[in-house]
This record gives sequence, C-alpha cells and structure tokens, in this order.
Amino acid sequence: MGRSLRFLALVGAVLMVVAACGSTSSGPAAKQVKVGLVTDVGGLNDKSFNHLAYVGLQRAIADFNVKGDVTESKTGDDYVPNLTNFASKNYDLVIGVGFLMQEAVGKVSGSFPNVHFAIIDGAGTDASGKDLQHANVVSLFFKEQDAGAMVGVIAGMLEKNKKTPADTGVISAVGGVSIPPVNHYIAGYKWAATMEDPGIKVLVGYSNDFTDPAKCKSVAQSQIGAKSSILFQVAGGCGLGVLQAAGQAKVYSIGVDADQKDADTSVIASALKKVDQATYTAIKNVVNNQFKSGALLTGSRRPSRRAPCSRRRTFPHSEGIGGGRRGCSSPISSVGNSRPLHARPCHAPRVCCLRVRGGRDRGHGHRWQSDRRVPGPAVRRPRPRMHPGREFRPPDRQYDRVRDPADHRRRRGCPAVPRRAIQHRR
Repeated sequence: MGRSLRFLALVGAVLMVVAACGSTSSGPAAKQVKVGLVTDVGGLNDKSFNHLAYVGLQRAIADFNVKGDVTESKTGDDYVPNLTNFASKNYDLVIGVGFLMQEAVGKVSGSFPNVHFAIIDGAGTDASGKDLQHANVVSLFFKEQDAGAMVGVIAGMLEKNKKTPADTGVISAVGGVSIPPVNHYIAGYKWAATMEDPGIKVLVGYSNDFTDPAKCKSVAQSQIGAKSSILFQVAGGCGLGVLQAAGQAKVYSIGVDADQKDADTSVIASALKKVDQATYTAIKNVVNNQFKSGALLTGSRRPSRRAPCSRRRTFPHSEGIGGGRRGCSSPISSVGNSRPLHARPCHAPRVCCLRVRGGRDRGHGHRWQSDRRVPGPAVRRPRPRMHPGREFRPPDRQYDRVRDPADHRRRRGCPAVPRRAIQHRR
C-alpha cells in the first residue's frame, strides 16, 4: 500500500509540472519583415524588369512570409514621395526599380539611415550622378552586355546564313532612353553580330521613352523601311511596339529582360535579365540579417573553360536567352521559331583543338592540348601518323582513309596547319 501511495504521489507531481509548463505563455512571435517595392514609370504591366521585380517579391513572400507592398509611379515626380511613404512607415527594405530612380534613392536613403534600400540598375546618387555610398543602400547590377551578345550571335548567324525573312544583311536595335543598362545591351548585341558576320549592318535608334509603345513602333518602322530584318527591343514597355511592328512587317524580333515570346509571334528569342533573382536575393539577405551595402552583381554564367572545345554548348534561360535548354549536345530552339540554332564551341568562335600525344602521356593515351588552337570549326582530331609513308590507323578506325592530317583538316573546313604544330613529340 505504501508503494502505491508513493507511485500515485509521483504521478501527481509529474502531472502538475506538465500542467504548469502548458500554462506558460509562449515567447513573442518573430517579427515579420516588411518590403516596399516602388516601380518606375513603366509600371507592372511592362512585361519587362518592373514585372520581374514583382515576380521576385511574390516569390519572397511565399518563401519567407514577408509582407510585401507595391506602389506604381506614374511620373518621375512620384519617386521621392513613394519611397518616402514606405521608409516613414519603418519598412525593413524599400526597393526602387530602375536607373532613373538613382537620385530619389540617394535623397530618401540619406533621410532614413535606419531603413534598408535596394535599387535595380543603379546606385543612390546626388543630383550630379555621384554615388553617395550610403551604408543602407545596395545596388543591384547586371551583365546586360552578355545577354545582348548572345542574341547578337543569333541575329548575326541567321543573317549570315540567309535564314531571315528578308535577306538584306541589316539588323537593328531600338533603345528607350540612352542610359547605361540600355547601352550595354545594344553594345553587346552589335559587337557579337559583327563578330559573327563582319559585313552585317546594325542600325540603332532611341525612342527617348519607356512607356509609350507608339513611339518605339515609329522608330521600328523606320528601321524596317531601311531593310532591317531582325529588330532587338531594349525599351521596356515602350518596346512592345517594336515587337508589334516586326510582326506586322513579317520580320523577326528579339525581346528583352523577360521571355517575351507571348508578346508577338515575331519574337524568336529574348535577352534575359535576372531582375527577379536579384530582388529575391536582396529580400533574403534582409530576412537573414545579412544585408550588405555596395554593389550586388547578378549575371549570366560563362561557359566553362575546362570543357573540351569540340563540344557544343547551348544558351539556356540562365545564360541570357529565352527558349534555350541546358546542355552541351543539344541545339538551342529559338522562341517562336521552329528552326534550331546551333551555338558556338565552348571556348571561342571557330576553334580547332589538335589531339596529340606528348610528354608523359606517350604510350598511355592522349590528352587535349589547349595551347594548340587555330581558327576554324571545332572538329575531332585524329592522332598524327607515326611514320612517314605508313597509313595511320587509330583504334576506332573512323579515320582509316586519312593519310595526312592536314588534308583531313582542309576537307573539314579548317585551314592547313604547319606540320610542326601536330608532329609527335619525342
């Protein structure tokens, strides 16, 4: 009986402790991060970088349970009041979208040093354009020239191979306002197209507007009248008029920032800009208390330099072109066009690698000599014959009929190479 009483007393004590713990009030809930997004005059329906910033915000809301609010600016005079509205309400992060908001961000961030700010395509500056380098401002930059160069390769390749609707040897670009992000796109586009086809003519025009499609359409029509067969729009919402003009004239067009294949049937590709990823990263850093001022660069990844140059690499979405697919052996498929477009070799345009034996590898297989490169298309190279007058027969026998590697190179379109460049090393 004594043992039973002691056991019941012990059970009662445990129940009392459990009840006491259960009645204890829980600690204060974690603070919800508040994010305010201010668009530029293009608005959320520009199908370009304002829309992408909103996409990044929505993704952060789903992943981090942040409170996100958006204010659209109608004119440039709205920038300061809209930014100030969020900062005065103690939002944890205020994001300004666009290069044109630099001065506004610089002014408001100086008035609210305890509020974090992020600006896409710019920095917080004064009226003269000088970066104020405020400790509460992060600048989100991108490699627009890389994405522009990728679509420039497509345009140059199509024009050179006479695959455009009008074989004129002329392509063009329509920019909005002449600001660094726009000019970076156009510079990469023009450079790559010229590298692909030195004889190509690239027309460039500006609408001086980011919102009115009619203005960009007018510039595009003048370029089409000048025989342009591929038009690259770099003007945000205004640039939708370029795509429409191209569709009406039955020529090709290229979108910008987001995948704009649904904007018009003339779109064959889009130069992508990861504004959504940059916005998401800025919010994530604030949520994790990892905010750092300065520049945060988001850009397309370059092809690996270690990849064999005979492999062909595609340009997927992550590398700046819409409609592509990741991989090295598959062609990229242009957006809105059924024709496959083949990318260049991994290392550089028109590279040949010689497969030779040498050094410590003698008698133990072969290695790729990265220093043995000459202009020409990338092809697989056989091992050079070992003795003069004796037919070279590699193990796979796919080059049984090749007596002289130089002859093989000429048949495959590569220029002749000095024999010392391919001789067996002893």
